[in-house]
Amino acid sequence: MNMKNKLIVTSLLAASVFASTANAGTINITGKITSNPCVASSTVTDIKMPDINLNELGRTANTVASSSTDIIIKLTGCPAIKQDATVTFTGKEDTDKKGSLQLNGVKGVALALYEEDGTTEIKINEKAAVKSLDGAETHDLKYKAKYVTTASVFTPGDADATLNFEVKFN
Repeated sequence: MNMKNKLIVTSLLAASVFASTANAGTINITGKITSNPCVASSTVTDIKMPDINLNELGRTANTVASSSTDIIIKLTGCPAIKQDATVTFTGKEDTDKKGSLQLNGVKGVALALYEEDGTTEIKINEKAAVKSLDGAETHDLKYKAKYVTTASVFTPGDADATLNFEVKFN
């Protein structure tokens, strides 16, 4: 092969290298993986507290153990991932017992909220302890409500209140 042919072959090979480089590019991939959060199965729930006699109330700041009532927030449709849930209970705070829910119709008594253990108090309008969800489709977030005395003099009557809740996931 003569020098002229070698030069042509070399030029063609070099040009093919540059030609493939000229056809290269970058592909940017964007997307998002999302999951729908769990859904509270009921947005309005009625909780019936037990009837308590005035002589069971005791002194100021006394928690009436016999009034312990379960509050259960049922979550459904949860994604199959581990996540944390934080509940915030909101309502009108009692003026005499800060952190407790004010009751309508009675005086000297409020409603205190607790974690499932019944001893760790949850202050109204503040976040409860974080609950870990294990990836199951349904979960029950369990809490307790108890009457607590706020004064030494009581006015009996219907003990009613509205307690709102919000569940946040992360």
